[in-house]
Amino acid sequence: MIDIKNLSKIYNLNQNNQVVALDNVSLTVEDGQMLAVSGPSGSGKSTLLNVLAGNLKYDSGEYFYNDKNIARLNNKELAIFRNREIGMVFQNNLLLENNTVFENVELPLLFAKGINKAKRKELCEKALEKASMLEYEGREVKKLSGGQKQRVAIARAIVNLPNTILADEPTGSLDSKMKQDIMSLFKKINENGTTVIIVSHDDFVIDCCGSSVSIKDGKLSQIIKN
Repeated sequence: MIDIKNLSKIYNLNQNNQVVALDNVSLTVEDGQMLAVSGPSGSGKSTLLNVLAGNLKYDSGEYFYNDKNIARLNNKELAIFRNREIGMVFQNNLLLENNTVFENVELPLLFAKGINKAKRKELCEKALEKASMLEYEGREVKKLSGGQKQRVAIARAIVNLPNTILADEPTGSLDSKMKQDIMSLFKKINENGTTVIIVSHDDFVIDCCGSSVSIKDGKLSQIIKN
């Protein structure tokens, strides 16, 4: 379970260009929930996602992940947390264009201890199969379509079998057909018990999620069941 309490994040603290990105935010996300986070550009959506991922430190408040206080983790423990518990998907996918599909999906496993080559292959192929991309495992990423690239990015996010997937505008650059396909994949992943949190301003994406919350000027609204 994700539980954040009275959390604030301020950029450029005490300077003329100070920005309150998150303002006393509290949010609880149950295991297995599929939540959309909506809001206008600059509202604090991506900041919230990066805090949840352990990529960004906050200024006040508390963040507990399965009763673990994330602020108390050292750098090594944070790296393990990000690698084992969190899978991230981005709008621009952040794939290595000149590498193969398999090599991109395998990347998180190279930073995980105790996983040999045979196990990495098994995990990669299972993730690619779930993303309907196994037949492309040897193809260079630059030869894929936009929708296929995003499927590879999702396969990379789930390869470590994380408990939580965080996605930042994952359908923002896709056409309506690809958008439907990607959301169907997220829903399938969620139905298998993985918590999914998607940042989006797209009504279609928001409606696909079981619940939603909006953020504006760093303030969060109550969760709405869709």
